[in-house]
Amino acid sequence: MIYFNSDYLEGAHPSIMVKMAETNMVQTVGYGEDEYCEAAREKIKVACQAPEATPTPKPAASGNIYSIAEAIQAGNEYARAQYGVTIDTSMTAADSSYFPGTADSVAWLAENGGQAALTAAVKGNVDATFACLAAMDGAETVSAYARFNCTARYDAASDEYIVVVLYG
Repeated sequence: MIYFNSDYLEGAHPSIMVKMAETNMVQTVGYGEDEYCEAAREKIKVACQAPEATPTPKPAASGNIYSIAEAIQAGNEYARAQYGVTIDTSMTAADSSYFPGTADSVAWLAENGGQAALTAAVKGNVDATFACLAAMDGAETVSAYARFNCTARYDAASDEYIVVVLYG
């Protein structure tokens, strides 16, 4: 039996693999603007008997599709500029403290700005971390904490990006 719950459950049909091998080294301008999408639009128009239609492929909102490095860099630059802290990218959860952070689903991020939403989530975690530390310390600043590092990872099981701010 073939299941269609997820593209991880079955291998690709042999004819798909042949086509992938044929086109593997072909560079295109990007999803939605390449010749393959244009050919698909034309086939959809013919199949639907709608020559005036303008079908637009929409990327699936699933999978590790956003740049974690871009979001982390923006978050670290924001923390440095906003709070004047030193960024230490060698920090890990094992050798530092961390604010609980957030988890945003890929679908939610796609509906709310994609990469910009992930970057905003990292910056929001920076602000929340500093607010929490200031409240714990009863201070307006958190200069006692010498090192900071934003971190994020994609969790395939939950299809979410997990954002955490480390400090120490």
